Amino acid sequence: MTRFSQLWRGAGDVGAASAVVGVLLAALYNPVAKEGITSIADVGVAVVAFALLERWKVPAWLVVVFTADLGQWVLESGMWHFEKRLGFSASFRGLSRL
Repeated sequence: MTRFSQLWRGAGDVGAASAVVGVLLAALYNPVAKEGITSIADVGVAVVAFALLERWKVPAWLVVVFTADLGQWVLESGMWHFEKRLGFSASFRGLSRL
């Protein structure tokens, strides 16, 4: 195999990997980000969970338990009405004013 063909083969591998990442991100965006994250409080919970997983390497099962408790606290405390008090719509899509 020549050096030129090895370069093309490596470029093909990188392109295939990029395509897989794109498909996975699209699959994550549609059901999770579009339907699951509907308020600023939801974004905060998601950011905290991501930081716990990536920055502090907390076990995934513990993050699930913590975010379930945090989500329940947000619902009970009325923080999900925070957008209404600021004049934002309940939908997070674009944070459009009412």
